[in-house]
Amino acid sequence: MARRGRRKAGLMREDAARDAMRAFGFEERVIKVCIKELLQLYGESGWILIEEFSYSVLLNKCLEKQAEQEQAAEEEEEMAEEQNVEMAQEEQEEEEQQVENERDHVGSNSTALCGAETGEVVDYAHHSARGAKRCGWLDAEETDPEGDSVVVGDDDDEMIRLTPEPLCEELTELLAEVLGEKKRKRPTRWDT
Repeated sequence: MARRGRRKAGLMREDAARDAMRAFGFEERVIKVCIKELLQLYGESGWILIEEFSYSVLLNKCLEKQAEQEQAAEEEEEMAEEQNVEMAQEEQEEEEQQVENERDHVGSNSTALCGAETGEVVDYAHHSARGAKRCGWLDAEETDPEGDSVVVGDDDDEMIRLTPEPLCEELTELLAEVLGEKKRKRPTRWDT
């Protein structure tokens, strides 16, 4: 059977100290570390010194710990920012080097590119304009880019309606079940 009775005096004191420090907004782990350090410094009989002046010693210790943690977090953030800047500079240098290598290969102001297998030069900027014959909708009055007249039939005014193929039986049953349209084999008491 579990022992009933009072808790140990030290635990009650520790709980009271935690409550007092929580009122100041300190995190639980900071309070725990500070209490442990002060008890190591003063010993178990040091609670009188810790409790003096409304836990002022514990409050000062918690403030110091919190300042240390904030400073460590700031230093870590600065180091991460420096690493990000260095990585961005390295990536930019690599991109510039790659662009420079491509310029050396093809030419800096040319719209021409070399074919991979044959090595022939294809001018894509002009090739696409010449090769784009009848790529869009043309009315009966319009002409293509080369000046040829285009004849468009008069039956284009009709709309064509496309219907999908019917679903197989398994998919139809599954869809009906999902939508709640499928009838149950045997009605339940909730159906009435």
